[in-house]
Amino acid sequence: MVCQAALRVAVPDRQQPWIRGTSVLAPIGFVLATLILYWAKWQNLRIALPLPAAGVAVYFWNTRTNRHSAAQVRAGLWLVLYVGAIVLLSWLGSFGGRDMLRAPWDSVAVGAIGAAGYTWGVSEAVRFLRTRPRTTEPGSTEPGATEPDATDPGATEPA
Repeated sequence: MVCQAALRVAVPDRQQPWIRGTSVLAPIGFVLATLILYWAKWQNLRIALPLPAAGVAVYFWNTRTNRHSAAQVRAGLWLVLYVGAIVLLSWLGSFGGRDMLRAPWDSVAVGAIGAAGYTWGVSEAVRFLRTRPRTTEPGSTEPGATEPDATDPGATEPA
């Protein structure tokens, strides 16, 4: 959802005509997915926590070993903080957490985090895409595209 929205803004000429309504449906879907994750209860989220924790560890290891630019790190940092906020609110909330943040305000807070996460993610992805040349696979005949820079390991990866 975040990638599609960022591509819609950063590269509007590549928008497919059959993708309609995503400017409305994508943020709603992202917020609903965030709420569903939260409503799964803290006990279930706690069991699943090793997966995003491992992902964060791999993310930071990868940024150090591959010497990613600050722009590349910044482009992905929103996701780390978004997941961290959801985990914190799950621990504090009323769906199996400490019940320090009571219903319905816990769901309102999680929905706000989902909306903020979506907005921040799209903003960072658009910023990243606009600062990088548009690339395609070697040998492509797509107009306006450039060959990827072989010296930049992340050159063909959109945010």
